[in-house]
Amino acid sequence: MRHFLKFRKFNFNNDYRKSLFINLSNSLIKYEFLKTTLFKSKELRIFLEPLINISKNFSDFNFKFLIKKIKNIDSVFKLFKIIGPRYYLRNGGYLKIYKFGYKKGDNSPISFINFS
Repeated sequence: MRHFLKFRKFNFNNDYRKSLFINLSNSLIKYEFLKTTLFKSKELRIFLEPLINISKNFSDFNFKFLIKKIKNIDSVFKLFKIIGPRYYLRNGGYLKIYKFGYKKGDNSPISFINFS
């Protein structure tokens, strides 16, 4: 049975998967646009949307929590200064995923993810 198995494994160990999503979220926050596989972008949405929701109101606890989660102070500042106030009145759906095509090597689906 699949109890308590929420996320995809990607055949990675736990530390590598965490660092993968930290790096993907930092690059998405920095450039506000990212091209990756469809499954990674779906998991990135699950990882990043609660962090955007936290960044809508500034407090010391939220600031330290986001630094602990994404480990890049420039991304945290951008979340609090630009991205959080942009979505202050919205309750969810901060990221949009567009299917783009398939990779030539392994035929896995490619998608674009950006802030809507």
